[in-house]
Amino acid sequence: MTSRLFPLGRPVPREDLVGRQDFMKNLHNPLSEGQSVMLAGPRRVGKTSLAMEILRQFQEKNYDTAYFDLFRYNTKRALAVAIIDACAHIRDGTGESVRADSCTSSLRAEMNSEERDGDALLIESFQLPERIAREGGRRLVFVFDETQEIIRLAGKPTLQTIQERFQHHTSASYLFLGSPFATVGTSLPMPPIAVGSWQKYITQKFNSKDIAASERLVLEILTLSGGYPQDTMLLCTEIYSAVLEEGASALSMEYVRVGYERTQTAMAIIFDEVLNHLGKTPVNRQVLVQLAKNQRLYAGRQHNPNEIKRAVDTLVTRMIIDKTDRGSYRFLEPMFKHYLIHRLA
Repeated sequence: MTSRLFPLGRPVPREDLVGRQDFMKNLHNPLSEGQSVMLAGPRRVGKTSLAMEILRQFQEKNYDTAYFDLFRYNTKRALAVAIIDACAHIRDGTGESVRADSCTSSLRAEMNSEERDGDALLIESFQLPERIAREGGRRLVFVFDETQEIIRLAGKPTLQTIQERFQHHTSASYLFLGSPFATVGTSLPMPPIAVGSWQKYITQKFNSKDIAASERLVLEILTLSGGYPQDTMLLCTEIYSAVLEEGASALSMEYVRVGYERTQTAMAIIFDEVLNHLGKTPVNRQVLVQLAKNQRLYAGRQHNPNEIKRAVDTLVTRMIIDKTDRGSYRFLEPMFKHYLIHRLA
């Protein structure tokens, strides 16, 4: 791939947050009122990009902000230290550091002590933002990304304690990207991006490079990608690369086809990981393939109905599929369905 016309592999700038303006208002308003929000959605739909833009907006309003990717921390102590350090650098209304805050200072003194219990240190560190916001009159918005990792780091008992404490926080606001904190605040599911928003964005992007993109071909791109954000960006990137290689000045169905084949090849690694994880339970794999091929789930006797029902529930919870009608489901990511059909045929 030779293009950065369509951003990939990183949080996208605000101009590339396609069709999210209204949703960002829905996200911004409760956070500005001291509420916490759990942003729900499958991987690679742009949750982190939205979170980074929300933080930027709050920074412009003189909020103190911090971002924590829980996937990067190997121990509960390491996460606690990161939170304590972030809190220690928050400044009060006069511009002076709040390092002198007694709780922050004591925890900073203890966080390098191996005698300090990691669970207690983590629980206390999660209390710091609320204390600083309440006692220092600061406006805080903290983002916790990849929150499913908190179970790996802290374990369920400690997570339950943290959740219980968070429910009493009213001064600091938190944006959680992931489901373990669904009980803490308002839950907002990521809505699909409207076809019209995608059409306008893709057409303008190609036109900015003097490449004509007909409405028919742009709609074909969206049919193939299903409007799934990162799949759509990757598909457009591969199509653009194919156009550049030929020195063409307009999209064609052939360039779309080549781009799609390249995208499927590139995505195979990601889809392999998803399938390997889900496929550890054989019935999950069977249900995935049956749904991809539009076959009846309860036909045959390989697995009993209760096992199939549990597999379906797992796939819905993991946001691989969603229910459209009684006994009917659709893949949230059409390219994953294509992968299943052609790789497991």
